[in-house]
Parts: sequence; structure tokens; C-alpha cells
Amino acid sequence: MKKKENPDSFIERKEEYHKEFEKYHSSKEYEGFWRNMRIKKFNVVDTEVNYRMMHHWGVNDLLPDGVIEGGAWRKFTLVELVWVKAIVRMRNAGISLDKIKLAKESLIKFDKKKESYPLLEFYIAQALSTQNDPCIIVISNGDTYLGSISEVKFDKIFKNHFDVLLLSLGSILTNLGFKVSEDIVSFLSEEEGVTLSELRSVTNKKVEVQLNRGKIFQIESTEVIQNPPSYLDIQKKIKNNRMYGKATFQAEDGETKSLEITKKKRFG
Repeated sequence: MKKKENPDSFIERKEEYHKEFEKYHSSKEYEGFWRNMRIKKFNVVDTEVNYRMMHHWGVNDLLPDGVIEGGAWRKFTLVELVWVKAIVRMRNAGISLDKIKLAKESLIKFDKKKESYPLLEFYIAQALSTQNDPCIIVISNGDTYLGSISEVKFDKIFKNHFDVLLLSLGSILTNLGFKVSEDIVSFLSEEEGVTLSELRSVTNKKVEVQLNRGKIFQIESTEVIQNPPSYLDIQKKIKNNRMYGKATFQAEDGETKSLEITKKKRFG
């Protein structure tokens, strides 16, 4: 029986990787950056994947832990959004659902204490802040890895007559509108990141920001939904999102025509 390769058989983690990984997750210098990375600020519409397909992937356990709660959709962090985009690319390349599930289990393990996916988050940060172009590495024997090009043992892969698919995290982020190779400490604070996300939302008609000594301490965002779903569905959404604010229905001739939702979020 052929001896199974160990988990890092096609990846060489240099000492520099371990230092940078530890520094990213523990240093105060990067706290504002990773806090911003963990904000649930993206909606299903940002994935450009229809609800039916998203449900199908959820049933097959391809989606990150924490995306669905209580049977209802939640918002996505940047890391979760990048993973969904990676699923799209893997499916386009013909990777099976079973292999993507195995990839998910090995690449995006959820740290409940930190509410993060440490490995993928680190490499996304690398893509955003360094000249490295980390990739999701899919090998034809079924193994998947995260790493920079310099960490991949291509000679060993090809010596074993395997094919390899590289999914650039920088390419995914660029397609999402991010600039890669930026200085990591120049990123927005949590408050600024949430505000920018609300301003960019296509569903919001108004966003109000309140300041205290030059810092954002409250955001109010208002969206209008035409022909809204049932009142029970709205209640479920409010409960699942733990929303603060108000919801106002507009009716004509005994029928609900629109719903205006004003959400409040405070910081501090």
C-alpha cells in the first residue's frame, strides 16, 4: 500500500511564514486590520451567486461555518466572501462538490474563540498587503493547500505526474474591487469599514453618521424594499440579524407596497 503524503508534502513552510502568521494574529499593529476583516458586511448579492445555488452549496457543506444561522442567511465577512468566489472558480474548473468540501474542511477551519478562519484570513491579508500572490492550490490527487507561489513544491507535484490548479487570491480580491499590495496598517478602522460598506450598498437610500470627537460612534442606514415579503419573514430577518432600529410598512388599497427599514449600529 502506498504511503500517504503528510499534510504539507507539497508545501514548504519557511520560518518566515510562522513568524508572520504569529505576528499577524497577535500584534496590536494589525488589530484594526483583522477586526475589519471579520465584520459581517457583505450580503448574498455581493457573491453574485443565486439563492438556489447558494442553498445547494449549503446543503453540500461547502459554505463556511457561521454563514447560515437558524435557517436564515447571514451576512458574510470578507474571508467568507472570498471563499464563495473560490467555490465559483473551482466549479468552473470542473472540481467536484466532494473535493471542494474536503478543501473547505482543510483550508477554512473556524476558530470560534476569535470568530475567524486564521489560515485563509492570513493569506488574504498577505495578498492585500504584500507583493506575494497567495493561491488556493488544488492538486489532481485531491489535496488542497493555501500558500504563496514560493512555498509550492512544483518539482514534487510534477514528479508524481499530478496536475495543479492555482486560484489567485489577489485576482479574486481585485475582481471584488480591492487594491492588492497595499500597506496593511493603512486599512480602515472597524467603524470606517462598516460606514463605507453601508455607503456602497445598492439597497440603501440614506446613510447618516454621528461623530464624537472626530470618531464615528453611530450609523443609521435606511433601505426601501418594494413588494416586501411577509411580516413573519421580516420578523425572522430582524431577529436573526439582531437588528436595532425601526421598520415601516407603506400600504395602498389594503396591500403592502413597500417597507422602509432603518438600522442603527453603535460603536464604543
